[in-house]
Amino acid sequence: MLQTAGKINVRARRKPLVKGGRRAEGARGDFFHLSANDVHYTQASGFFSQREAQVKPSTLLRIASVLSLIFCAGHTYGSLFAPIREPADAAVFMAMQSYRFRILGAIRTHWEFYRGYSILFSVTLLLLAVLLWQLAAIAKTDAVRMRPLLVSLFLGYLAFTVVSGKYFFIAPAAFSAAVAICLALAIMSARKTQP
Repeated sequence: MLQTAGKINVRARRKPLVKGGRRAEGARGDFFHLSANDVHYTQASGFFSQREAQVKPSTLLRIASVLSLIFCAGHTYGSLFAPIREPADAAVFMAMQSYRFRILGAIRTHWEFYRGYSILFSVTLLLLAVLLWQLAAIAKTDAVRMRPLLVSLFLGYLAFTVVSGKYFFIAPAAFSAAVAICLALAIMSARKTQP
């Protein structure tokens, strides 16, 4: 690849890599004269050429969606269906079920709050998984305009990571961190695709 006077000469192989899918003006033979802003790949020094590796935002959002769905399934199973193995655990749960108190006109137990919050978080994770999958479809056509929404989701999953690490254990913190990383990469990838 040669650079002269602000222009880059790129030997065409299959299709010219030009911005907007247009053939570059001034093309002759099998060379195209492109401005530096139009080049979508770089050539390494030596014998090997390499294209710029960039994962699409839609792919990253689909990965985040699947991770959220796995997180949802694990949380739902662990909080609703996992058997109680230790007698001390059973004693705590029985105490939570036995004490009833009045709150805002309703009579509830700590067990009902515990179970209700577990179900509520499962629904939230399922909703986020569906939302991320739908955003992946939108990102194929308009990734740049989605960046503020992706930043909000990133901050939410970052908060999930901190809370899970402080109050729970490694598995929910790891899944939350993995989704946050996917979202951060999608934000950066969307910025690179900005016209």
